[in-house]
Amino acid sequence: MQLDTGTDVTTIDTQAWAWIGFPELQPYKVSCSNVSGHPLRIKGFFDASLRYKNCSTIAPIIVLDRPEIALVSAQVIDELRLISYDTGLSDTQQSINMVTINELQKQFTELFSDSTGECTKTTIHLRLKPDAHPVHVPRRPIALALEEPINAELDRLVKQGILTPVDSSDWAAPIVVARKANGKIRICADYFTGLNDALETEDHLIPSVEDNMTQLQGKKSIKPDPARFRSIQAMRVPQNTKEVRSFLGLVTYYGKFVQNFHRLKAPLEALLKKDVPFAWTSKRQRAFEDIKRVLLGPLLLTHYDPKQTLIVAADASSVGIGGALLQRAPDGKVKAVFHMSKALTETQQKYSQIEKEALALITAVERFRKFAYGRHFVLQTDHRPLLALFRTSNTKGLDTRTANRSKRWALRLIGYDFEIEYVNTEKFGQADALSRLIQEARQDAIDPDLEELQQATVRDSILTKVTDCLRTRWLKPDAIDKDLLPYYRRREYLAIVDGILVSDEKLVIPKRLHSVVLNRLHIAHPGIRRMVQLARRYFYWPAMHDDIEKYIKKCDHCMQTAANPVKEPLHPWPNPEKPWCRLHIDFAGPLQGQWALVIVDSYSKFVDASWFSTITAAATCRYLRKLFSRYGPPEVLVSDNGTQFTSEEFAQLCAEFNILHLRSLLGHPQSNGQAERMVRTLKSSIHVTSPSTPLDIFRPITKPKLALTSKQQRMKQQFDSHHGVKSRSFVPGQAVVIQLSNGQRVPGEID
Repeated sequence: MQLDTGTDVTTIDTQAWAWIGFPELQPYKVSCSNVSGHPLRIKGFFDASLRYKNCSTIAPIIVLDRPEIALVSAQVIDELRLISYDTGLSDTQQSINMVTINELQKQFTELFSDSTGECTKTTIHLRLKPDAHPVHVPRRPIALALEEPINAELDRLVKQGILTPVDSSDWAAPIVVARKANGKIRICADYFTGLNDALETEDHLIPSVEDNMTQLQGKKSIKPDPARFRSIQAMRVPQNTKEVRSFLGLVTYYGKFVQNFHRLKAPLEALLKKDVPFAWTSKRQRAFEDIKRVLLGPLLLTHYDPKQTLIVAADASSVGIGGALLQRAPDGKVKAVFHMSKALTETQQKYSQIEKEALALITAVERFRKFAYGRHFVLQTDHRPLLALFRTSNTKGLDTRTANRSKRWALRLIGYDFEIEYVNTEKFGQADALSRLIQEARQDAIDPDLEELQQATVRDSILTKVTDCLRTRWLKPDAIDKDLLPYYRRREYLAIVDGILVSDEKLVIPKRLHSVVLNRLHIAHPGIRRMVQLARRYFYWPAMHDDIEKYIKKCDHCMQTAANPVKEPLHPWPNPEKPWCRLHIDFAGPLQGQWALVIVDSYSKFVDASWFSTITAAATCRYLRKLFSRYGPPEVLVSDNGTQFTSEEFAQLCAEFNILHLRSLLGHPQSNGQAERMVRTLKSSIHVTSPSTPLDIFRPITKPKLALTSKQQRMKQQFDSHHGVKSRSFVPGQAVVIQLSNGQRVPGEID
């Protein structure tokens, strides 16, 4: 068994338990964990009598379900006196590892002295500002209980030479008394009352790695110390999160020597996230071995030379960003000066690819500000859309959040003198960002068959011309070709990846696949705005918005379930020029078992009403004939769509007297407001059935074109603005959807 002064319990494994005869176990109700924090698998415990030389004790022995584990606890060690201490020269002084405290005190007397140490290497000078004036601050009140301890502490400081008493001084600062944990006091001077402001500040900056590198301009390259890699080479596999953090802390320092170091350590950094359990997988084992292999290889950096062309290159992956500070010699050779890497946060990992690439450029430039600021340099990227983004404020095609964030990032580079340069991914030495984009798009895109998209792109005559222009160059005639013009305007955003045309982050869809994409996008029947947003996130083709709008308007399901159409503009009745020119007619009732026919003259507001026991068309026409024979027929007669007004007999009456009969729209009784208002006087509410043919409301009607008064025009404008009306017109033969009085919608056609 091993002696472990750090363990609280005595443990054995199952083999030792079997060797001593399987003593009966009792359940152990207290949870135990090892030094790494992992819980121990406990089978149980038994009480045992332990003896060593002349000492004995009774202690619980815990049986662990783990091989080769047998530890003696600190309590048993003390009770059996398994460890003896060398007391050295005094019985009260303990020794550690055979080195006594007394011996240490003799060897390092000055370190164990009770006196305060003094600085003997230099003399400290306090320099006052030229305009400084003495500040004498009176003492602050002190509690009576602290006066005696303060006086004792002041005497001690004077005795040790820390303080020097004086009779008077132009400068004075109050003291602040703080009580220590052991009950004693500490006296501090409050120099913020005036002295600190009067002193000149002397700043001594600690030089950074970049400062040292700017001073090393020799021909030899920079490389890590091989002796420091011995510890890395000998490191075992981490057993817990703490050991992973220690390993990363050791190797991260050498990140400047390794290109794209963030990708190597990303699997290990994932273990450091909150609420992530420790699990050492094969992927993390490979990352661990790759880091050790790369660091043990030849890692060289060149010295910074301000006379050579400076290049800042950056790239982004799904989990991190990397950058490099490069130098281009006159002979064209490019060498690395510095490497940087940074893992993306969970929020940044959700950025679009163009945002990640832009973030990589911003981070790299600001990381290498010591070298890049104040001189001209080349900013390299393998993401072509960033060329236009960082040159101008053009953010067309980006969603609002991406555009705003990219603009803010672009503003951060205003103070730098650079030219942005596109480098092909294969020559960039970085991961193929566009290939990853296609891979991600394949997972999210609607058509999973990438080969079909490639073949359709090749067969599309317009896209074939576009790809040829990208491989060669754009010509002036391309700018006036109506088919190529949309692509010519986006030429800075276009690229070819695996035979597929890509615009920024979107796949360019050939015309033959437009219907397929629209059909898949409209599976959940989104509205026009939502479907356009969804399409613009993944795809592009000219006039895509118009195609989506036409597609949705032809969808039967959307037509049946769509909201009511936008209201028509208000058309107020014009003021008639003479009495009995336009009459408004309506039935009110039943009132006490009878109906009242109400007739209102729109000019004079003259009202004629009569009781009806039945409201048939024949009874209505008989009464109107008598009324017209008395007052004369009107020019216009306005009614609702009651059956008595839509009957053939009523139509013959109007034709006989040469009357223009106008009917209000279904569901819009306000069109016959004159009569409705008078009916409301007779009864607070009215219910009118309208079992008429729905197509009647679309029959061409010649409305009298009379001038509106200024008041009516203001009412019309207010109504149109409040209800968001939109003018509509219909032509014979046009297919429409009609809403019946019961709310049901049926297809129809204009006569």
